[in-house]
Amino acid sequence: MRSIPLMAATTVILAAAWACGDSGSGTGPNADPVADFTGGPCTVAVACSFADLSTDPDGNNTITTRTWNWGDGSPQESNLANPTHTFQTAGTPTVTLTVTDNGGKSSTKSLPVTVSGGSTGNTPPVASFVVPSTCQVNSACSFTDGSTDPDGTIASWSWNFGDGTAADVNQNPTHTFAAAGPYQVALTVTDDDGATNAITQQVTVNSTPQAGNCGVSGTAPNMDVTCELSITRASTVTLTLTSSSCQLAGNNVVVAQPISQNVFFNACALPAHSTYTVKDVNGAPLVLQPGNLRVRLHQGTASVGSPTPGTPAGKLDGGYPNWTINFDDGGTPGIQGEPDFNDVVLSVTATPQ
Repeated sequence: MRSIPLMAATTVILAAAWACGDSGSGTGPNADPVADFTGGPCTVAVACSFADLSTDPDGNNTITTRTWNWGDGSPQESNLANPTHTFQTAGTPTVTLTVTDNGGKSSTKSLPVTVSGGSTGNTPPVASFVVPSTCQVNSACSFTDGSTDPDGTIASWSWNFGDGTAADVNQNPTHTFAAAGPYQVALTVTDDDGATNAITQQVTVNSTPQAGNCGVSGTAPNMDVTCELSITRASTVTLTLTSSSCQLAGNNVVVAQPISQNVFFNACALPAHSTYTVKDVNGAPLVLQPGNLRVRLHQGTASVGSPTPGTPAGKLDGGYPNWTINFDDGGTPGIQGEPDFNDVVLSVTATPQ
């Protein structure tokens, strides 16, 4: 008769074991889950990732549903553990995650998320400006904005001239540099939807041209002014027409030594940044040996009714391997601002061989 109580005790023990369980799948008391997640910061119109970090004391696999409320009026997202969401406007929406377990218990977590950027669908502007053809110390240097906005307008400009001066907010400013040298000039533009874009370009500021190593020959009209450059090692030489603003027609630039040749015929009819490499008798680039290179402006002619031209002049600045030559063709003598030494401006570059 003792076997019956023993069997009853065994049944009670096994039933208690089944009730305890080890993964939240039993029939015992159900604990609340704990909602948690991470995400952001986010950018307007860019998919932003979120990760569910929720837990459940009864076992994380007991969480059966997840509901995401994005706080921006868009539809809720359900049953995704690691969703992405694209916000349409900047701000700090409060994102809320609600999780529910298989026993019907739920938990909620809310988190403010930073969303930055411009308006939805706005294409940023494209910053651009024209590098001045020539800039000199203590002279106003002009900058021309070339920025565009494909789906709106440019609302503001900010120029940083790289010399420690305050930003200029004009669209097409002028700026005076106090010292010669290369400067990194930056333009930032902002469109009518708040998007920005920037560009940085190098601008070279030359020292004030100095008279010297340039002499005049011939008789009026059609005189010559010749500048002499010292080549200190074997090099090829390229001349660039930096800019031109002739008072006379038909100003011609030639190389007179070591081999005579035309460089820019009727210089002011040519586009800025035209180049010419000094050639040998066969038309190949000439390797100049140490010595002098003579660059000459042959004075053009005045139009009918214009004042008789005066004496042309040249100013040479720099040294091997880079020079700047500023020619004045002698046109409109006696007029205020003349001579301006901007009629034909050349840069000359020697490349060692």
